[in-house]
Amino acid sequence: MVRFVIFLLGVAALVVATLIPAAANNEPPSMDPNLGPLAPFVGRTLAAYGPNGELADVQVWRWRIGGRAIEIEHTLGSGAYGGVTLIYWDQANETLAYTYVTTGGFRTEGVMSVVEGGYEAREAVTGHPTITEVASTSILTGDDEWTTSSRYFDNGDWVDGHSFVYRPSDSAALNYNNLPVPGESG
Repeated sequence: MVRFVIFLLGVAALVVATLIPAAANNEPPSMDPNLGPLAPFVGRTLAAYGPNGELADVQVWRWRIGGRAIEIEHTLGSGAYGGVTLIYWDQANETLAYTYVTTGGFRTEGVMSVVEGGYEAREAVTGHPTITEVASTSILTGDDEWTTSSRYFDNGDWVDGHSFVYRPSDSAALNYNNLPVPGESG
């Protein structure tokens, strides 16, 4: 019996020793290799600030479903809007795909292409009164600096959207404090 207990403790120690390096590198035990280009951002909180130093947007990147997906939860700095993106490898179409669900009552479905230094994305919008499509680019522009820009197909015309520069933050937090009350017009 003592030998069996020692054997089990040895197996447990081996399992822990195997999993600790994956956790320390912020990788799940079985990350989908197609998500590899995005892995450096997972486990981090990124913040973007406006021209006057005000918090503009916060993103929290997390592994989901055992490394088969990445979740990005974000909120605007004001707390009036947010959403969750789930990025995964679409095996049937051999591409990175994602779904974005928002507090604004609409959602998007899109695909991403890895490009030099980042990715480009194109998404179809469902449930928004005027915007039907979004195109965006996200590029690593420096050490720990992530620049994003977007364009919206709004009422039949492409218009410039937001542009943010994100940096890692230990103090920025998601904020849902100013969401409109569902069913009330604002």
